[in-house]
Amino acid sequence: MKQHCCGTDIGFPVEAFQHLGVEHDQAQQKITLLSVDAQIISNELLMRYQTWILLPWSRRHNYIDELAKNSLSNNICIHTRLGPLNRNLESDLIRSRLDQLEAREKCRTQTLQCPYCWMDYVLDIVDFGERGFAVLITRWTNLGSGLDPADVKWQSHITIRMARGVHHPHYPGDIRTCFEDQAEVLVEELTANNKLKLFSRRQNRLVCRGSDGLVWKWDRGQWWYLAPSGPPEMSFWSFLMSS
Repeated sequence: MKQHCCGTDIGFPVEAFQHLGVEHDQAQQKITLLSVDAQIISNELLMRYQTWILLPWSRRHNYIDELAKNSLSNNICIHTRLGPLNRNLESDLIRSRLDQLEAREKCRTQTLQCPYCWMDYVLDIVDFGERGFAVLITRWTNLGSGLDPADVKWQSHITIRMARGVHHPHYPGDIRTCFEDQAEVLVEELTANNKLKLFSRRQNRLVCRGSDGLVWKWDRGQWWYLAPSGPPEMSFWSFLMSS
């Protein structure tokens, strides 16, 4: 961020933050997809994360119970994992949304915010019929200018000692709107693309090319990494290794 503000061309591009990975846990009958991208807007680093967790309907109650018992598995933010927010927030939201699906109630998803850190998020449930259901969480975070480690925006994501109103002046949806207004791929298109990739065919081989034209790489027995079908681009970790 210092290099960006100074106008130098040293360093790695913001595209290096882009990531897309899928974990297939056969024992838990769970598929998890995570996508990440970033933008620098008004000299601040904004990130967008989208997580899909695909489960069979038979695991519905067990999954909610697991979330309630193990707060460290919650992936909204540090304030639900470690406090001071209700550690059952994610499981409560998922349970409520699933109940609405069963009752066939119309539900309009809302953009929520953590009251302690610069983050907007949306949680929804996608019904795939006999294939199961997916928990879908999209988060937009503002990591600040990156010029000072004491920046309250950065600190809000790594500490739980925050108080609403003192460190958190933004309105719900501000970060989402700021990111989406300048995004090359809008969240609706991102969601549709990730939905397709969630069901892309994968084989237990080191490297394979799927019918979708993407290269899938097997790593440490669990994670599949997707790469574009064209020439590979240097990742953030490759940049570090070559520096």
